[in-house]
Amino acid sequence: MKHLFQLLLLGLTMSSYAQVWSVELRPTLHIPTREVINQKLRIGNGLELTGVLSIGKHTDVYGGLIWNRFDTDEGFEESDIEFIQKGFLFGGMVSFSILETQKNPFYVRAGLTLMTLDTERTEGNFIIKTDPAIGTHLGLGMKIISLGNWHVLPEVRYGNSSHRYQEAGEYRHISFGNISITAALRRSF
Repeated sequence: MKHLFQLLLLGLTMSSYAQVWSVELRPTLHIPTREVINQKLRIGNGLELTGVLSIGKHTDVYGGLIWNRFDTDEGFEESDIEFIQKGFLFGGMVSFSILETQKNPFYVRAGLTLMTLDTERTEGNFIIKTDPAIGTHLGLGMKIISLGNWHVLPEVRYGNSSHRYQEAGEYRHISFGNISITAALRRSF
């Protein structure tokens, strides 16, 4: 991890490309790919706020805040369990065009998340709070230029994370996997 940050810092300082800063706001829908605590999850939602630095003509690095919410798929009269993930995300993005005349390039995004998990049953008798855990994400999207410095970035992404908690003296894990459908609104400066 230390070497990754050193490489990132070196890339930022040695870049001869005119650096452009951007801010992204990204609402997200999460489609769960696995059960959590033997419970099926409903489609979740989330929100990201990131700062983006272009360090090359086709390369960006980003970092920011992330918040995700999931709950179990219970009936109207049954209690449900709510899962809230919050923390930070970091990563890189490389854009590319398939055709030379393509105005809106595709991109691949990959990175890490560092999130905590707070879990609670609506009745209040099931509460879990975890320490920060590292997760990953990998996405494919398109950078659509709309008005000058404004861009829309639709994306499909896969993400996962595993959170450790202690219950009755034993360590247990809660793991998430999801396919996310998202679209960011980016403003470049």
